[in-house]
Amino acid sequence: MAGYGFLGLTYGIYMHELGFNFLYPMLLAITVYAGSAEFLLSNMLLGSFHPLQALLMVLMVNARHLFYGLSMLEKYKGLGWKKFFLIFGMSG
Repeated sequence: MAGYGFLGLTYGIYMHELGFNFLYPMLLAITVYAGSAEFLLSNMLLGSFHPLQALLMVLMVNARHLFYGLSMLEKYKGLGWKKFFLIFGMSG
C-alpha cells in the first residue's frame, strides 16, 4: 500500500508541475486502470490529443502484463473460459 501512496503522491506533484488543476489527476486515477498510462496521458493532454495514438501507446506499455500471465498458464490449466480471466484479469 505504501508503494501506491508514493506513486499517487508523485503523480499528483507531476501533474501540478505540468500546470493541471488537482481535479485532473483525481479524475484520471478514477477512470484509468493502468498507473503507467496516467503518466503517459499527462503528457498527451498537453499537446494535440489523438485517441487512437493514446490507445496504441497504452496497449504497448501494458503489453508486459501478457508475459506475467504466461507464467500462470500451467497453474490454471483445465479451467475453460475462466482461465483467461484468472490469468489476465488477476495478474496485473
